Amino acid sequence: MKLNRIKQPWNFGGATHFAKVSYDEGDFDAAATTETITLKALEKGDVIFPQRCFIVVKDGLNGGSVSAATVELGVTSDTDRIIEPAACFHTTDEGKTLVPVSSTPTPDAAENAAALVNAQPYAATTAVNLLLTITLTGDNSVNLTGGELYVFFCMVEQDKINERLLV
Repeated sequence: MKLNRIKQPWNFGGATHFAKVSYDEGDFDAAATTETITLKALEKGDVIFPQRCFIVVKDGLNGGSVSAATVELGVTSDTDRIIEPAACFHTTDEGKTLVPVSSTPTPDAAENAAALVNAQPYAATTAVNLLLTITLTGDNSVNLTGGELYVFFCMVEQDKINERLLV
């Protein structure tokens, strides 16, 4: 996994960082059907803006006996805090852009209320990790032979505020 900071003035939907997670980078190595990848260690005070986060499925996950795959984006204590599990399988999901659930309202008031909570900025109150969790059906991630995801997210790093502001 390679983490990059997006150079200004480029704007990718308000994202400030992106990570490429792919088979070619050797990111899928768990001998289990669930793979958790730490995208960024968050310090106390760092803020993630869910409405500026999205995942592009460039090449759906495939290989071995995998028959389905989902991906979610969250933090250590809540692995789907930002993007709830969404399909990212090879034959059906390539080219999709996955967004936070709060970006796609439903007629159900209870679901919308929960989505609004998750739409609020996430401010780390302790050190936690920003996590990408991949869940496979049919085989372990170590047996994948392809797949490429781009994870875009917007964050304010508490320790970088002074160097980024013009004061």
